[in-house]
Order: sequence, then C-alpha cells, then structure tokens
Amino acid sequence: MRRNSFNRFLLMALSLLLVFGNGGLALAATTVTVSKIVLNTSELSLSIEDTYVLTATAVYSDTTSGDVTVNADWSSDKPAVASVYNGIVTAKAEGTATIVAVYTYSDGTKYSQAATVTVTKKVKALTQNVQSFDLRKGETDSIILTATYSDNTTDATVADSAVWSTSVAAVATVVNGKVKGIASGTATITGVYGKKTITVTVNVEVAKRITVDQPELTLLLNDSATVVLTATFADGTTENVSSLATWTTSDESVADALKGVITGYKQGSAVITAQYGTKTVTIQVTVDQTSKLIVDDQSVFLKPEAAQQLKLTAVYPDETTKDVTSTAIWSSSDSGVAYVYKGKVYGYTAGTATITGTYGDKSVQVDVDVAVARYLDLSEEQLSLKTSASHTLTLTATYADGSTEDVTAKAVWSSSNELLAYVKNGAITTYKLAGTATISATYGTLETTLEVEVGSVSKLVASSENVFLQVSGTKQLSLTAVAGDGSSSDVTANATWTSSDKSVAIVSKGLITGYTVGSATITGTYNGTTTTITVDVGTARHLALSETAVNLAVNATKQIVLTATFADGTTADVTDKATWSSSDEAVAYADKGTITTYAEGNVTITASYGSKTVTLTAAVGKKNKLNVDDDSVFLRLNKTQQLVLTAIDANGASSVVTDSAVWTTADDNIATVTKGLITGYKSGTTTVTAVYGGKTVTVTVNVETASRLNLTISKLNLGIDQSKDVTVMASYEDGTTQDVTEDAVWSTDNEDVADVNNGTVTAYSTGSAVITASYGGKKATIKVTAGTPSKLTLQAKTVELEEDETYQVVATGKYSDGSDLVLTDDVEWSTSDEQVAEVEGGLITAVDTGTAVITAKIGDVSVAITVNVGLVDELAPNVTLVTLSPADKEQITLTATGSDGTEIDVTEDADWTSAKTTIATVKKGLVTGVAKGKTTVTASYGGQKVTVNIEVDQISSIKASVSNLALKSGESAKVTATITFSDGKTKDVTAKAEWQSGSYKIVAVTGGTVKAVAYGKSYVTAKYGGKAVKVPVTVDVLKYLEVSQMNLSLSVGQSVQLVATATFEDGSEADVSKTAVWASTKELTATGKNGLVKANSKGTAYISVKYGGKTVKVKVVVK
Repeated sequence: MRRNSFNRFLLMALSLLLVFGNGGLALAATTVTVSKIVLNTSELSLSIEDTYVLTATAVYSDTTSGDVTVNADWSSDKPAVASVYNGIVTAKAEGTATIVAVYTYSDGTKYSQAATVTVTKKVKALTQNVQSFDLRKGETDSIILTATYSDNTTDATVADSAVWSTSVAAVATVVNGKVKGIASGTATITGVYGKKTITVTVNVEVAKRITVDQPELTLLLNDSATVVLTATFADGTTENVSSLATWTTSDESVADALKGVITGYKQGSAVITAQYGTKTVTIQVTVDQTSKLIVDDQSVFLKPEAAQQLKLTAVYPDETTKDVTSTAIWSSSDSGVAYVYKGKVYGYTAGTATITGTYGDKSVQVDVDVAVARYLDLSEEQLSLKTSASHTLTLTATYADGSTEDVTAKAVWSSSNELLAYVKNGAITTYKLAGTATISATYGTLETTLEVEVGSVSKLVASSENVFLQVSGTKQLSLTAVAGDGSSSDVTANATWTSSDKSVAIVSKGLITGYTVGSATITGTYNGTTTTITVDVGTARHLALSETAVNLAVNATKQIVLTATFADGTTADVTDKATWSSSDEAVAYADKGTITTYAEGNVTITASYGSKTVTLTAAVGKKNKLNVDDDSVFLRLNKTQQLVLTAIDANGASSVVTDSAVWTTADDNIATVTKGLITGYKSGTTTVTAVYGGKTVTVTVNVETASRLNLTISKLNLGIDQSKDVTVMASYEDGTTQDVTEDAVWSTDNEDVADVNNGTVTAYSTGSAVITASYGGKKATIKVTAGTPSKLTLQAKTVELEEDETYQVVATGKYSDGSDLVLTDDVEWSTSDEQVAEVEGGLITAVDTGTAVITAKIGDVSVAITVNVGLVDELAPNVTLVTLSPADKEQITLTATGSDGTEIDVTEDADWTSAKTTIATVKKGLVTGVAKGKTTVTASYGGQKVTVNIEVDQISSIKASVSNLALKSGESAKVTATITFSDGKTKDVTAKAEWQSGSYKIVAVTGGTVKAVAYGKSYVTAKYGGKAVKVPVTVDVLKYLEVSQMNLSLSVGQSVQLVATATFEDGSEADVSKTAVWASTKELTATGKNGLVKANSKGTAYISVKYGGKTVKVKVVVK
C-alpha cells in the first residue's frame, strides 16, 4: 500500500515536470536511487527489561537522506533475547541477538542493515567497599564495585566496566576504580554501572593537625619574621607546609603574611591565620613602634692592647636613623678585661666582658672576648720516646674569631713524673727510667694533656719463629725490640734466653745448638716483653721406603732404601741409622735395609727412625699371581672358547699353566670347562674358576644372556578392539642383537583393559595397562592406553613463568562413557617455540622471554596451553625527565608490574640504551651526562619498553634554601641546594652536593643537614658542578643571660640554688644552669657549681656566670 502511494506521487511529479518544457524534461530524466540504509548504532548493550529505539536512515544517490524507520521491516533472530517493533528494541533475557532492518525501495530493491544486541542481567544494586578514604599526593588506592543483579547474583569485578568520573581532577583522578591523589583537597569519585551510581569521597593531603613554631610574635616596624607551619598527617609523617598554606590577616594595615613570612607595617595588633586543607592555626602579632638601637658588631674579639670602634645607631618610627655613638652612655662589665670610651673598646688582659651602650631608654650589649682561647691543640696526640731522648711539642690556641696562635712559650707546662720525663716550654727530656708520664699544658683557663711512654717496648721480633736443626747443628738468631714510636734496635746480646728442654737444644745469646732428636721452645725476654721460637732437632716429618712390597725367592737378598723428610723440607738417606726388624726372622731377616730370606712364607719388615715407623711386606718362595687372557666370556649355545692361564713367580718369570691348573664351573648346566676350554650349553650366567700354586682366578661366563631388551615403541594408544604388533629386540654382550619377540614371555598387569599374545597387543576396554616382555633375565615394558578420549583437558589455559621456572601440566582424557583418565605420560607433547619454553612429560621449563604454545596430543585429539615467559603488564620508571649537567650522574629506577599485580625492581635486569651517547650514556639505569643537548634512554624488560627524556645543560648558578641559620647547640636544620641551568630549569642537588663546614668545632654538616656543635659563628658551603653557595651559621647567639638572683645574703653553711636563663635571638629561652660556667672570685668565701651557691666563710665574693659569650655577676655576702 505504501509503495502504490509513492508511485502515484512520482507520476504527478513527472507530469508537472513535463509542463515546464525542455528544462523540465531534462530534470525528469534524472532518476534518484537508494545507495544504502544505515542504523543509528550497530552494537547495543542493554539490561533485561530495558528498551532502545533504533532508527533507519536511507541514503540516496543524490546524497540526500530520509528516515525510513517505520517503512522498514524489522526482525530479531532471537526474539526471546531481544524483540523489535518499528525499531523499538526490548531486552528480555540474557544473551546476544541480531536485529535486522530491511527497507524495500519503489523499484523493488531491498536494502538491509543489522545491529548486535547484547542483553545482560539487570543491575538491582551497586555497592562499593569504601565510603571515603585519605590519600597522600602521588599515592593510589582502588575502589571495589559489587553489582547485585535482578536474579540476586553478585559480581565484584565490575570496576573495570563501570564509567568513572571525578568532581575535581586537580585533586584526584580515577581510572577503572583506581584513584590517584594529585594535590591537596577533597574530590568526589563517581562510578556508574548498569544505570546505578555510587560516590566515594577522597581527601588528598588532609592533615590531622597543623602547628606553628611561633604562636605569638612581636615585630618592630617594617621588620619581618619567618614562622614554620608543620602539618602532621594520618600516617604520622610531618611536612613543612608554610609555602603551601593560605595565609590571611585580621588587619593588613598592621601586619600581613606570605608563605610564612610575617611583616609589620603599623603599630598595633593583628591575628595571622594559616589554613592548610581543613585545618587552621593563628598567630598573635604585635607591632612595636618604639625606636630601637643597632650596634654594628654584637661580638668583638681583641688581642691585648688592641682596640675596636663600635658604631651605635638609633632607629626612629619614621625609619630615620641617627649615629648616637658619641652621645650614648657606655659601660663595661669588667674594665680589667676591656674598657670602653665613646664606643671604642680597648682590650687589656685575657678574659671576657660585656660592653653596654645606652641611649634614651634603650640599650644594647656587645660581647668582648680578649684573647680567650676556645681550643688548645698539641702537635702530638700520642708520644713514645726512648730513654735519654728529647722531643719538642707545639701548643696552638684557637680563638673565638677562628684565628690561631702558637702559645708554646706562653703556656704553663708540667709533668706528672719529672724523674721519668721533664718538660719546659714544650721541650720534653727523658731520663734512664722507663714508664709513663702525663704532660700538661695550661693556657688561660684551658688545659690539655698528653701521655708519654718512655723506654717501652711494644713488641719483640725474632729473626725466625721456627728453627729446624740436625743433631749437633747450630742456628744464630737475632732479636729486635720495637718501641712505641716505631723505632727498633737489636737487643740479641742484652736479652735473656732460655730453653724449655736443654736435653734437646740449648741457647746462648741467640745461638741455638741441637743435641738430641726432639722439640723445644726457645724464649727471648727483654724489658718485660717476651717472644718464643719453636726448635725442631732431627725430627723427621715423613719416612719413605724405596719399595713397600717385595716378592723374593728362598735364600735371596734385597736392599731397601729408607729416606727421611725433615721439617725444613730437606731429605736424607737414613737407611743405616734406622732400626730394622722382621715379624718372622725364620722366614726373612732385615739389617740396615738388607733383607735376607731363609724359608717360604710371608713377613712384615719394620723400619723406625725417631718417632716415625714404616713397614713393607715380603713374600718368600710364593707364586706371585695368576693371569687369565679373558676374564669375561660370552658364548652362543653349543659354542666354545679356549682360555690361557699364565703363572708369574716371585722373580717375575711367567709360564703357561693352562693344562696344569684345576678348572671348575659354578653351574655345569650352563657351561662346562676342561683345561680352560669352555662350552656353552644353556642360556644363563655362571663363573669358571682356575686354581694353581695356591692362587685362584675366576672368569664370568654369559651364555646367550641378553644385556638388555628394547621394545620398538615405549607407549601405545589403541582404540577398543584395536590391535598392534610390538617387536622386542635382545642386545648381547658381544654387541649383537636378536629379535626375540616369539621367544619372550609376555604378560599384562590389566587384562581387562589390554592383553598381549607373542607381541600382539589388543585393547578391550577404556583404561591403561602395562605390557611386559621377559627374556633371558631381562624385562622391557610398554604402557598401553585403551580407547581414544573424546576430549583432552589441561588444568590451565595460560601460565605465567619466569626464566628457568617450571610448571607441571596434567593432561586428562574424557571418554564417551563418562570416565576420566590421566594421560600426562601417554600424550605427545610439543612446543611452538623451544627458544621460549620446552616440555617433557608435561613438565614445562621456561627458557627465555616470550610466548610459546604447548600442545598435548593423543590420536586425533589435542589441547594447548599458552606459556608467557618473563612478560610483565606494566613497566614504569621513577622519573620521566632527567636534567643534569655534563659529567653528572643520576640513577633511574625501573619497576615492573606482573599480571598478579606484584611489583619488582628490574633496574639491573632491563636492557638500557641511549638514543644519543654523545649527549648521555646509560648503564643499568645510571645516566651520565656527556655534552649539552637532549636525548632519550630506553629500558626494555618483559616485552615492555619505556622511554625517559634526558636533558644535559650547563649549570649557571646554585642557591641554598636559606640565606643564614641561627641554631642552638645540639639543634639541626635542613638546607637544600638547588642548581639552575642555562635554560632556566632547576634541580635539587642536596643529596649530591659536596657539603663543608667552615669550622666543624662550631657546626657540622652532612648531606645538607646542619648541626650546631658549640657557640660561635661559622658557615656551611655546598659545592656542585663547579658552583658553590655559602650559608652563614651562628650558634648559641644570645640576646640576654639572666640569673634568678643578682644579690645574695647568706649565713655560713647556707646554700641557695640559682637558675641561669639564656634568651636567644629568636626569643626562645632555655635553662642553662648546668651548662654555664660558674666561677667565684673568692672560693674560701663562696663557691658556685651548676647554679648551687654555698656560703663557706664570712666575707663578700662575686660569682660570675658565663654562657654563649655572655657574662653576669652575682654578689654574695656571707654573714
């Protein structure tokens, strides 16, 4: 009906075209046809009960198109899975269906198009394993999705199929449920699967708390101070987040903050707030408009009679300044040490003083150090001298300014034992006595000591530790005494010598004389030190006879030589010196190595020398041995072989005694023997024995005895009622072979499965049996598998292995009767690539990286397993860009992730290459810069490759993270060093830089970690790539030193505990009572130690307290 309407429309259109003349005729002549039809999708995935509208569009030859959805005929090949009506698809059951649309054009041509519809179970619910979690930046965690379907089944592996999104990609990203933290903040992760949605909140870099090192701060006008903001995270780690936090102020006209740096702008108070993540902390800031005083040097070091001019500057609120040096009031805490006039400080005597400059209501203090040594260093750390010797020491003082001075002549020297060692102005003189003395050097308040050993012998050395002498031989030893200073002298004549056994050896002034065979210990003693020498006199280490067994005729003689080997390796003929004996002198006698025989028999001859003994055996008048020309004979039935028997007498003469010997056989049913002629009668093995002159010899005889049996096949697979002929071959000792199939005895261990008759094997029922062939005492077997399985199965389809790893595959046959049978040993195994994996008996051995297919086959049935060797799913370097300078090195770490998700470091196992070795080289991930330029290094491992970009550039500068440091003793601070390349890029080289301290007595540095050691000023230097940066460091710089009481009034015997408090430059305070130096001007009146002041007698005393370059005095009046 639709086609008729279209025909009428077409006729009307043609009529109208004819009315318009030739132009119309030309237009009517053009025929429009359908090129094709297309659907809005060719693949469709729906859940049960879902619907979807497919549309069909006809594309015409003039490139126009039209919707023909309702004009097409729609059909489904599986309406039970998905039905269709006018393009509307309805999902009904789980499965796959094909929807076809057919459109018939007016000319009768049909056009069709199809769409595949996959119908899955309808998701009833979607749940996740977590509602929220926290991540650190760069850390990852996975969300597990579990779908519950309308049939109440569940699937916990749908995360990879879900659609994931993040609310803030700058905070956290998500791929297949794996969430990665990017930056601090909170993001919502959304997962959609089967029209169900879940959300998970992710917090990145969320701190559990934040703290500030200075919650209260006082600033002068336009002054700045840096505070440190520390975040503590859930895993217990901490981080300086000053530069990452958001800083705000309650009144920016008074004070403001930027990355932890707070600046005062106007007198008043303001609250600075630092926010990091969801946490905040506040700092109370007070800006003081009061003017201040600035002195140009807060610590002065002077030599006696030297002077230094100080400059005092007053700073006013409007930032104007004025030099008030000459108008200020100046004072000194100890004018005997240092005097001050109008800011000029004069040094008088060694000591410390505090200079105070006062102007208006403000004052400043300057520490003055007049030639007070901080350290004393002796030129020797240890010293050992001979008696009656001399040695000069040098004493060096190091002052507060780091300068040094030779104060040897200025110091006070003393010795703990002047009879042993005397010292004056560093020159030590030793006397006749030996021993140890302590040398002390005192300069100012410092003292240093040195232990001196005089005339001590550290060890004695003999010219030989082991001596070997012959009897009456001599050996001269020398004895050397080594002193503590390394010098040595010959004390052979002066030492005391003793011998542990004078009957063996004696010694006089090192000359050793051997007396009798034996061992002794020689001892040499000098100045209480001893050494020992082992002496061996004439003792043989080994004896050797020229012969160990002899055969002699009666009334014969034989000369034997005895050789001794001594401790020094020399040898000597001791035949005449040894003691000889015979076990039976009636048979043979021995004297000085000559053996004389008297009667037939066997004797043992013994030779002794010193503590050593050796023996030889002598056979007198005996046949030595019998020889047969063949000790193993193989014969066929009824065949013969003649043996020849030879006797050898004691003198070595031989004679054929075949006919004279007595011949016997162990089994004459198998073989007989007559005068050495052996005849074989029956298959088997026996022995033939020949006896002559008390000697016996035996021969093994094999009569047609197979050495082994071989079957033509080792395993056999037969169908039911199928037969197969098997041949058995016997191999004999003479190398010949014989077909013994009909002569062998055949048997089966399971005749219900398979039986055998004269080598013909027949299968009867499904199963396996072992067929055995026996012949001549030998057996051979063949395994028979009856019935061809309908299917072969392996326990796995794919296996992942590392090189040299093995995996046992079990092949199971499934038969048509429903039975299963393990056929691992029966199937034929093969590999697609022996270079990757080998297989034998189902045991797969991984050879090299790659993929191979292992196939098991029996009959026409086969099955395969894929073997992946050394392949990884992912390969990841720890960096994607390395920037370094020429000759610089940087290590790249490579991590491989296996199919099971495990990660291993494969840096050294991977293959590394550089695209341009003229720019950078690489070996086992270690990149070395060669010349300026850009290149890449590639790492290959487990079938994967990764590339790292390399940029080599010249260093233009190096900077430290801080410009200066102020620390307290024992405190540490981290300084980072950053280099800048010529292209402006930067790199942290803290760990690689060379760090040095200007004075390790003040400050130490390792890998950028600076540790304060003791009071003073110094610096640390970082050097890298020819560039250097210096950071000044001050240790224990005090603003004030205060004592809890400045005036005391005590009674005799009374004591009071004072507290010394140090106020540092950063405003912090510390109790330094125990670390300060307490000294009294009159210890008879009052003493002070660790702050405890004791009244001893009536009078007045001053207790001085010194710490960190500051000194305060406490007046003590004892009543």
